[in-house]
Amino acid sequence: MSFAARRLQRRLTSTDYKRVVAERFLNPDQKVNIFKEHPNWAASVIPMGGGQLVEMYADQPIQGQLLYFHGGALRVPLNEEQLDFIDSLAQASHSKPFIADYPLLNEETDGAQIIQFAEEALEWLGEDGKTTTIVADSAGAWLAFYLLLTHDNLINSAILVSPWLNWNLSDQPVVERAAADVMLDIPTLRQIGKQFWMGLTDAQRQTFTQETLSVTSPVQILYGNDEMLVPDSEGLADDLSENNPNVTITRFKDGFHDFILWPDLPETKKAINAMAEFLKDQRGVSN
Repeated sequence: MSFAARRLQRRLTSTDYKRVVAERFLNPDQKVNIFKEHPNWAASVIPMGGGQLVEMYADQPIQGQLLYFHGGALRVPLNEEQLDFIDSLAQASHSKPFIADYPLLNEETDGAQIIQFAEEALEWLGEDGKTTTIVADSAGAWLAFYLLLTHDNLINSAILVSPWLNWNLSDQPVVERAAADVMLDIPTLRQIGKQFWMGLTDAQRQTFTQETLSVTSPVQILYGNDEMLVPDSEGLADDLSENNPNVTITRFKDGFHDFILWPDLPETKKAINAMAEFLKDQRGVSN
């Protein structure tokens, strides 16, 4: 781990950043719309399903398109750090970025509606016969993973960064790592996870819990070794690998949850390069 990352991790611990994140997850300002505040960031905005699909500008040769599902426990609006991340990845991989600015989980919007939005966004991008690479971090992985299970034919590949896919987080290996996680508070995630899970339809829950994962698209799973969710990420990789030879695990020593949202870290730059190389490999591009 770099000196910068160690210093940041100590600062996050000393300031009880985990408590700050928990408060943000439980009491978000869901009225924030980053594209209304910065309309010049969007090339086009397509309203759909209570949210919007946002096409970003791309000023380099395009070799594929990305659909990004942001983290934030499905409750916190998209932020500048997340846009910086997907823009950096799009530039490094010569991709056209689209942002799935999905309806956020609250008293009026449930998990089923968010899943339906994700399906509509992917299907809209696939109307002209193009396949899409799905990129998701943290809770955004719920949506990306569902699409992998149900719309594999529309997906070229998928990148899951620090994925959170276990709503109750009761497995002992995860519980044992929870106290040391500098970012995530396990009771908060359980509360939000239950809200999301209970709002799904029976068919959606069955999709998530199927025993055999028949995903054929190449998948890269990327995370830091200090995350409490490491056992889940490793288990997901094992499950996917049973029927898919194109599953790649990219680990970062001592990395914490969603470290890729700190753009100045050397680990973040290495992670974006690793993701870009993965995408180029899937597209058969040599540079």
